[in-house]
Amino acid sequence: LYRIKNTTEFNGKQIFGTEEVTRVTEAEAVEQGYTVVKTAQELKAALQPGDASCKVMLFADINLDDLGVDETGSNWTAVGTTSSDSSDSFKGTFDGNGFTISNLKINKPESDYQGLFGCTNGAEIKNVNLDNVDIIGKTRIGGLVGYTYNTNVSDCKVSGIINGGESRIGGLIGVTEKSSIENCCSFANVTGEEFYIGGLVGRNNKSSITNSDSKANVTGKNSTGGLVGYNDASSTVEQCSSSANVIGSGIYIGGLVGYNYSNSTVKNSTTTAVVYGESSHVGGLVGYNYSNSKVEYCSSFATVTGDGDFVGGLVGRSESSSVSYSESAAMVTGNARWNGGLVGYNYKSTINNCVSTSTVKGYSRTGGLVGINYYNSTITDCYSSSVVTGTDLYTGGLVGRNSTSAKIINCESNDIVIGTGYTGGLVGYNHSSCIIENCSAHSTVTGTDDFIGGLVGVNESSSQVIKSSSTSNVSGTGVKGAFIGKYASGTLNENKYNGQNTVGLSAVGTGLDNPSDSQIYNDENLVINKNIPQIVIPETDGKSVTFNLQVGIKDDDHSTISVDTGLNFGLFNVNISTEYGARAAIDKIDKLISKIYTKQTELGAVSNRLSSAIEFQNTQIKSTSAAMSLIQDADMAEESSKYIKSKILQDTTSSLLSTANQSPEIALRLLNVKKQ
Repeated sequence: LYRIKNTTEFNGKQIFGTEEVTRVTEAEAVEQGYTVVKTAQELKAALQPGDASCKVMLFADINLDDLGVDETGSNWTAVGTTSSDSSDSFKGTFDGNGFTISNLKINKPESDYQGLFGCTNGAEIKNVNLDNVDIIGKTRIGGLVGYTYNTNVSDCKVSGIINGGESRIGGLIGVTEKSSIENCCSFANVTGEEFYIGGLVGRNNKSSITNSDSKANVTGKNSTGGLVGYNDASSTVEQCSSSANVIGSGIYIGGLVGYNYSNSTVKNSTTTAVVYGESSHVGGLVGYNYSNSKVEYCSSFATVTGDGDFVGGLVGRSESSSVSYSESAAMVTGNARWNGGLVGYNYKSTINNCVSTSTVKGYSRTGGLVGINYYNSTITDCYSSSVVTGTDLYTGGLVGRNSTSAKIINCESNDIVIGTGYTGGLVGYNHSSCIIENCSAHSTVTGTDDFIGGLVGVNESSSQVIKSSSTSNVSGTGVKGAFIGKYASGTLNENKYNGQNTVGLSAVGTGLDNPSDSQIYNDENLVINKNIPQIVIPETDGKSVTFNLQVGIKDDDHSTISVDTGLNFGLFNVNISTEYGARAAIDKIDKLISKIYTKQTELGAVSNRLSSAIEFQNTQIKSTSAAMSLIQDADMAEESSKYIKSKILQDTTSSLLSTANQSPEIALRLLNVKKQ
């Protein structure tokens, strides 16, 4: 525990450890109007509710056990114990200054608004560490504050036990309204008997939580989350994380947020939580994303188990909302319907630019990305590389069931899919006027019942598969198809199947028995029907063209590169209408591939030699240019030296002649002087 507290970081900030707040001096605090507090008795006296001018700052660690306990076993009475519109709320400023308040005890199971503060209004609380709290209350219970209104809370941390007999229970704060929470963390054990139970905040209402973290143990009934139980009314949770252990006996259970509702947003957040829901709507990040709410740029590495419907690695159920630019690498186990690596149930919603690499095991309607994409919902630009196991019908690498005018566009699956019936590499069941367009499956698909397909298990009820492809490997004991297990009705247009399939398998397992059915295909559909023809490729003549490339100055092997373009396949004649012929065809194809690989290796070696030769020639050019430059510089220096030498000699000669010409004149002047 000591190591965790002192080394844990999130977004570059130490969450609960030795990183200290930059503390002000006592003189500075007094100058700023703060009351200086160093003891438990001074703290109790200084925190006055209803006084907006109240400003308190700690200058020592405080142990509330120093106050003793009353007849209820409590050593503290929450400051400001009634609702936000009352004059009894705390309205001032409390700065913990990085010091710790320990051993807060409140035992009032029939009382609301419990915590260090019961209720705040227009307050500011910052830099407070609460250690080993022990609080029992009824509703709106938090280690720091029971209920905040128009309050800013920052850089606060809590550890200990918080128990609420009813609802709105949080490790740090029970309810936030029109408030902001920033850089806060919870290590608390939080328990609530009813709804809105969160490791950090029970209900986040018209408020924001940023850069905060939960490592709490959380147990609740409905709307229970590792960080927030209920995030509603245009609230935001951003740049937050949760590694909480979450247990919910009711609905809407999430590793980070239990219920994200009404234009609220969860953004840039992550979870490694362990989540268990006894009922429905269970998600690694969010249990229920509803009513124009958003989950974006989030990730889940959670372990998620749900005994009821709607279980997802990231979101349990998304309704009339969106999930975008998010990923899930969760471990998902759903013991009922609608289980997905990213989202369990997508209803009237959109999912775009998401990835799942989850391990998913579900009972029915199970998918690597989404369990069911339902009722005008759309999934675009998504990818799944998951391990998916469905123990009942409708299992798909990407989506278990695509139903009722839903669309899947520009998506890809590369999964291991194990199902019973209605199982597909991309979609298990494409049903009721749905569209799959420009998608591909490269999955390994196994089914123990009928209608197993490389791309789709069953396509029916006017649904369409357009411009999609499969290279999946399909196996099973029942009716199966390398492209579609069963075509019942609908449209297939411009699709391709190029992968290997089980011996004797047709691209469509069943549903093409009537000649009129072939009209659903146009010329660009590559579909192998049940009458499989013999395939013959004529033998090549083996003639080749050899190029000799001169790359050096000598006439030897080192200066010449030879390129042989010949590739002789031999006679390629296979019949894949029988099991024996198909196996023989595979052997022949393997040999052809080996020849191609050998030729690729030879040409690669030639390419490498050419690259080396070109590099060598470029080096020679650079060296020659450099040598020429040096020679030119030497020639210039020699000529310059000769010129300077000539100039010096000319100047010296001129000077001597000038001196010699002046000597007779000087002598005559001296003689004239003597005569005078």
